[in-house]
Amino acid sequence: MLPRLSSTSGFNYFRIFNDTAISGTGSPPAPEAVVSYTVQGLAAPNVSSTVNTGTITVNSSQGTPNSTGNAWPIKVTDGTNIAAVKAASTAAIATDPALVVAISPNNTPAVTVSGTVGITGSVGVTQSTSPWVVSQGTASLLNATVVGTLSNNNAAPTATNVGVLPAVANAAPPGPWTEGDQVLQSVDLQGSHRIRPGSPATANWTCTPVNFNTLGVNNIGPAAVAGKTVRVMRLFLVNCNTTTTTNITIQDTNSIPVTFTGPVLLISSGVLNHAGDGEPYYVSTSGKQISVNSSAAVQISGAVWTTQS
Repeated sequence: MLPRLSSTSGFNYFRIFNDTAISGTGSPPAPEAVVSYTVQGLAAPNVSSTVNTGTITVNSSQGTPNSTGNAWPIKVTDGTNIAAVKAASTAAIATDPALVVAISPNNTPAVTVSGTVGITGSVGVTQSTSPWVVSQGTASLLNATVVGTLSNNNAAPTATNVGVLPAVANAAPPGPWTEGDQVLQSVDLQGSHRIRPGSPATANWTCTPVNFNTLGVNNIGPAAVAGKTVRVMRLFLVNCNTTTTTNITIQDTNSIPVTFTGPVLLISSGVLNHAGDGEPYYVSTSGKQISVNSSAAVQISGAVWTTQS
């Protein structure tokens, strides 16, 4: 700055014009500072200054300040609000004016979370593994809805199948099913399972010839064994008499016989045939045998297939 004396009647004030490095170009350079003072003896004078209206443009850098307090302060403002700046030890409060910032869509910040974080609203998540792995050490805290995509008789079981096959209550047996499909078990309306043993090989049945011609009770099949029952799996009988009919009743040899049929008319040359289908037709009392009670003395021939245990 170049001082310029502006008074001839005593050194009461002087003007200071800014150098062009600060004020820029102009004729005369502007703005200017007017400094005035009043002499009060040789002690400290009372100095005051007045700056005329104008704009000061600084065209040179300040340089490195010798302390933070001597640095030129800069305030971030939108013309109305000034952002708050606080020491690191001072917590922010709700009324602090704050800078509004947003993450650039060109950047994907890495976020590491530890501890418990409360989240409200909707959160977008990018899946990094497939399938997602959920780890929960306490089973009772794992609460999730499992959604299956397979229905009954729809497809073969898959590697991710839920390991349970509940039963469906049906008044009548369901089916037929498709070969290879996963199907549901069936129970009746009382909850009992429908179980039908498969037809065993013929070697598992004992075949015993039937041959009698006397009136009354005639034992057939294996002899009675204590603690064992006889199950009739198949029965074939023929009335070999060509003129005489008879009524036959299938029963066991209990002292008071358990009858399995009522009197069945077997006409001359007539046939009674129970084909084996895997289910026993008749089961004796434990320790008893199967017998046929004939109402006439006619020749009855045939065979009976049984199991005994």
